[in-house]
Amino acid sequence: MEERPLPGAALRGRRVRDRVAGMSLEALRDRYRYDLFEDYLPFWDAHGIDDEVGGFMCALDHDGTPVNTEKRMWYQGLGLWVYAFLYNHFGGDRYLEVAKEARDFIVRHGRDENGDWVTCLDREGNMTAPADGIGYTGLFVAEGLQEYYRATGDQASMDLAIEGLWRSVEIIDDPNRNVAQGYVPRSYPGLRLQGYEMVKIVLLTQMLQQVSDPELEALAAKSVDAVISRFWNPEYRLNNEALDADLMRPDDENEDFIYLGHAIETHWMLLLEAMRVKDRGLFDL
Repeated sequence: MEERPLPGAALRGRRVRDRVAGMSLEALRDRYRYDLFEDYLPFWDAHGIDDEVGGFMCALDHDGTPVNTEKRMWYQGLGLWVYAFLYNHFGGDRYLEVAKEARDFIVRHGRDENGDWVTCLDREGNMTAPADGIGYTGLFVAEGLQEYYRATGDQASMDLAIEGLWRSVEIIDDPNRNVAQGYVPRSYPGLRLQGYEMVKIVLLTQMLQQVSDPELEALAAKSVDAVISRFWNPEYRLNNEALDADLMRPDDENEDFIYLGHAIETHWMLLLEAMRVKDRGLFDL
């Protein structure tokens, strides 16, 4: 990517937005601070963290009663990220303790005999659903592990994160992979999803702030290009969610399937990647 100056001085002279949805930026900040530190985290600290064996309970009623005791690996990886991120930005021994227990639970129980991350465990760590062949699980676990590395410097965690990333890429890039995607109108072998690129981008942005790796840089650039050049649909001026194995727009019901949640997520992640690589053109785009 070509390096361009970061946004900043160029904003002078433009109208500065000081309200969102009728709320000042300060009011929004205070609302988010309350939601996170006074509501969400105390609830999980009381009900969702498994201090006995590590990891997180994934299904709770509104009063904190467990609906079941399954530990889906997506959310073990994402939970690890949350608590390592909290420690990295706010400190606090409790956050790091939760992250360490989650990391140890994941590493101890989360992979099958082939080294693939399984889909779901029971509370004690016994597999209840095998690796699904979709590819997301390894990306989410890798995101948690790399953030734990940022918190602790534990090289084994970063090594495992990078290994898991490349294994997920191998799964996703297999043109014969034929796994149903429940939210897409039509699934077929080699289906490519914007969601894959989204998670790779946010993961690689974080990894590459910590490690120098030309192959990972190339992978990040490839995912960015896919989003802005292939998933972008100029006819609708929106991003498609599903392309075929060659990143071509299909001539079927997937052609006009727009998944706005992933599109919005992907674009704020592109902003962070643009800042990392100092690409003003990407940021403005």
